[in-house]
Amino acid sequence: MRKTNNQAPYVREDTLLKTVEQMSRISGIGENKLRQLIEDRQIEYVENGNRKLLVEAAIWDWYERNKIRVKKEAE
Repeated sequence: MRKTNNQAPYVREDTLLKTVEQMSRISGIGENKLRQLIEDRQIEYVENGNRKLLVEAAIWDWYERNKIRVKKEAE
């Protein structure tokens, strides 16, 4: 019997554009959340056929716009 390899293919982290699946593994943001952000036009992407590709800068931009800042306590 032939043994199958169920591991995900190697992802080159030096590529400029990444798929939703690749960006999910790199950023820790779920695939469904990334797709929702794309659908709601909250994150920049590039369409290549029916594939939507992202750059890391788009994730950082979204993060900076949506992060919740810590309030300093009054002294």
